[in-house]
Amino acid sequence: MQRARFNPRKHKPVRTQHPVLGELELDKRLAQQKGVRYKSWAKVAKGWYGNTGISRPHIEFVRKPRETYLLLKKLAEHPTPENIRKINRIYQDRIQSCTQTLSRVFGIRNPQVVFESNGTMALAFLRGLTGAEGKTVLHTTDMGRIVERALQGEDTSRTKEDFKQPIGLFSHAGALKEEKISTVHTMDLYTKKDTPKTDTEICRELFSEIQRQRPALVIVPQISRSGRRLPVKRIGKFVKEFNQKTGSKIIFVVDGAQTIGRVSAEEMQNPLEYCDAYMLVGQKALGAMISAAVVLKPGLVEANANNLLQSSIAARLSRYQFAQPVPKLEAFLKKESNHYAVSLPEIESLDLALQALETRGRGTTFSQRRLHQVKRMQALQKTLVSKLNQVRGIKVLQAEPQTPRTHSIVTFTLTKSAGMTAEEFRNRLQELDSPITLAPLYQRPVLRIGLSELREQNLDYLVQSIKKILTKGKHA
Repeated sequence: MQRARFNPRKHKPVRTQHPVLGELELDKRLAQQKGVRYKSWAKVAKGWYGNTGISRPHIEFVRKPRETYLLLKKLAEHPTPENIRKINRIYQDRIQSCTQTLSRVFGIRNPQVVFESNGTMALAFLRGLTGAEGKTVLHTTDMGRIVERALQGEDTSRTKEDFKQPIGLFSHAGALKEEKISTVHTMDLYTKKDTPKTDTEICRELFSEIQRQRPALVIVPQISRSGRRLPVKRIGKFVKEFNQKTGSKIIFVVDGAQTIGRVSAEEMQNPLEYCDAYMLVGQKALGAMISAAVVLKPGLVEANANNLLQSSIAARLSRYQFAQPVPKLEAFLKKESNHYAVSLPEIESLDLALQALETRGRGTTFSQRRLHQVKRMQALQKTLVSKLNQVRGIKVLQAEPQTPRTHSIVTFTLTKSAGMTAEEFRNRLQELDSPITLAPLYQRPVLRIGLSELREQNLDYLVQSIKKILTKGKHA
């Protein structure tokens, strides 16, 4: 494991109040656009169906990280040799714990893991690792451009400036080099008529683009934002065979941001059998603080270390936490270290959420407990879909053999009889006395209800509220 290097001369403790749990945006309009809360959690919790970790991480995954935050802050304010040793030991212990938890969850022995405090910078790391800057990247999506913007280096708030994390400790410098923007080809998972593409259509189009463009990097979500399951094993097999046949070195990354916390234990087992790297975050289905980790094939970072050193993120490599040493980066990291305690509380929160995932549910094994939770959520989804199908003005997107969907995300569109746009509908739900908050809209008018294993959901109130808004809309 790479040893923490705390350099007090390069750190100035930031005077901050106790960290806020999640994001509270007082500007109502901006909050609705971002999908975060503008009211207290007590007022919105009953009807929250967005990403819990962004607006209000689960309290069990915040208490210990907050204690760690306060401890590190206290030690850093008095950087004696003994306190520096304590900081290093805390880093080693927390990072080792999360790495071991990931090893159990994924069934991978001694995984190579790189930690960051948000998915945007994790994507920047993958882009630098693969040498994709200035080259072509293939990406698939059905809602939004967040991943595309991160790969292109457009998201300046999170890559060129310091990202304001839920719990931060030190200010840190280190500007990015001028970026060579990657050419990102984004393949839509919907047709031009806004109907979901089948697995066959997705593979045919993606395979054709791989053959035509020979990209440096291919990123595909295992579960899309709208709940669509993608044939990642089939895609991984094609990329591997294409590399062997043509001598290409395409790196295939699976984006598991919406996956971990929604699927069975078997579906999480050893993703490195079909991909080169697997990315996960804590704030989606897991309900942790904003956090990210990339699990990579052994030797992949070492083999591509020169790409990292020549990339635009080289000046900030020290903000990433490497669970295992990377000899080719050791000297550079030791020389350029300009940050340390920024991401540790987030790593700890991710670890706690993954540990809860292991123990949640009934059964003596991880597999049995996950199966219990999956069946419970399937029953909840079935009930919700049945209720929504009885509401006039709504069309639920159903799972089909060629368009499989996850059981904990329900998506629907409004028909013409609804008499309002999807954005108007969503905003009116948020303006109720006891608000209903759905995930924010991106590009297409598909509304998304995220079901959570972490708390009880009042489906009757949800459906009654939807009926109420649609009835008012028709008579407005």
